[in-house]
Amino acid sequence: MKPFPKLLFLILIIYNPSYANQIKSEFEYKESIIKSHQSILFEFSQSPIVISSLIEANKNNLGIVEIMQLDANWQLNRELQTSVMINPITTKITELIENKSLNIAEMMVLDINGVVIAVFPKPTDYWQGDEDKFQQPIHLNGDYVGPTKWDTSSQTYSFFYSILIRDENKKIIGVLATGLDVTKEYLNNLQKK
Repeated sequence: MKPFPKLLFLILIIYNPSYANQIKSEFEYKESIIKSHQSILFEFSQSPIVISSLIEANKNNLGIVEIMQLDANWQLNRELQTSVMINPITTKITELIENKSLNIAEMMVLDINGVVIAVFPKPTDYWQGDEDKFQQPIHLNGDYVGPTKWDTSSQTYSFFYSILIRDENKKIIGVLATGLDVTKEYLNNLQKK
């Protein structure tokens, strides 16, 4: 955080305790959603189909030029969209998203370069390698919790919770980025105002 935003943040908290409570409330809510989903997401990320698909995708390592070309044509390339949206991994992703006891709005399995190998619903980009949901877990060497914002692909207020996917030798082979829905929480906060 830059100095000015930090100062503004501190002023907001000091002179507006309800802002501090709102931040605390959002943090606690996100933390509880993460805790209720962690084991399911970890188990999914370690499933044989995810691990073997990532190992295979990483063997077929695309160069950055080819990745950029595929990304540039993503919205028009129905064959590519079908390959990452209709496969055995997305079958499980869809089951998890449709499970009403979970708050999953979207999921994507990304290879070591940030290329989508399985996803639902369709994202705006094929290549996620330039986004925090991919870069931050690798940089942190651990879990990443993104900011809450409106997501057009899932039509929800959500945040990304990303975890590293490792092979049996503990080598990073990809990232599972999951959009966790907090729309209900945001609507409740709007009603309170």
